[in-house]
Amino acid sequence: MLVILITIRDSKILKKSLVESTTRLKTQGISTFIHACKKTSITIDGKIHLLAAKQTVFINSVTTIDIQHPEHIQCLQLDSVNCEISVFLKLSKSQDSLFHRLWSSLVKEQLDPDLGISLNYLAYQLLHEYSANISYNSTKKLNPPILYALRYIRKNYSDINLSLPIISRHINYHPNYFCKEFKYIVGVTPMKYLQQIRVLKALELLQMSTLSTENISQKVGISTPTYLSQLVKQKTGMSPMKYRMLTVT
Repeated sequence: MLVILITIRDSKILKKSLVESTTRLKTQGISTFIHACKKTSITIDGKIHLLAAKQTVFINSVTTIDIQHPEHIQCLQLDSVNCEISVFLKLSKSQDSLFHRLWSSLVKEQLDPDLGISLNYLAYQLLHEYSANISYNSTKKLNPPILYALRYIRKNYSDINLSLPIISRHINYHPNYFCKEFKYIVGVTPMKYLQQIRVLKALELLQMSTLSTENISQKVGISTPTYLSQLVKQKTGMSPMKYRMLTVT
């Protein structure tokens, strides 16, 4: 099994190594992309998952992954963008296409300037989609109020006045209890989740539009263009304009 190990800091690839791995991967605090060249199975923390031929999956922050047929596997690992969320997700067609472009570049040593950005963005996008579509976690079913809160946040993220008291009042929860319950199920606090959505929407607008940072900050509910720039820099390691220049299609 060929495994590509990536170390990314500030969205720049600092270290890359290709290794032949055994059938067990240690993955705590790691984001792992696995592509099955042929039909096979993997075991994640004791639970078996069947993979169809040409299927790519994303696994975040689990303890171990055991591979039944390593000769059928391509594996890419990088530092997790959120170690608090443990997930197993199947990539969509567009996400799978992006993964293969990144894999090909890494294997061929074609390290594009935006490669680290793309890897981090893909992992971040998958974790965001998981949080947006969550219905339960491994230990506790998602109660209706938390589901309503998730929907309410996703629907009203552009409201600059959206706050913890407003969200908790919408579902008739005390703010402290709501915050604790939300983090237990989703993996992050309500306000952190709101910020993640706003940043992701801002990144999408930077890629897909020519709007100014002032207009984008207004559209996604971020108070000022300066604060937007700070958040984008924290997530991508660069300014909004540089991010747009490197990722625009």
